[in-house]
Amino acid sequence: MTTVTDYAGFLTWLLGNAGVSDDAKRIAGTDYAQCERIEQTFSNMDKPSRVLAPLLTANFAGIDPALPAIAAGNAR
Repeated sequence: MTTVTDYAGFLTWLLGNAGVSDDAKRIAGTDYAQCERIEQTFSNMDKPSRVLAPLLTANFAGIDPALPAIAAGNAR
């Protein structure tokens, strides 16, 4: 299983839970959109936060909280 596939499962779980905050959805959607870049940080001993922190802090309130549609078992 790849990181993207694993994360798609997490997003599917989030979609099924009505109590998830918009802030959590913003972070999850951003994480998913950047999965490939984040996965690369694991192989070159970099830190995933170097990818995510700038994306999240640049315009957090402007990030759409809508989660991407994910077909069951389908990664981007």
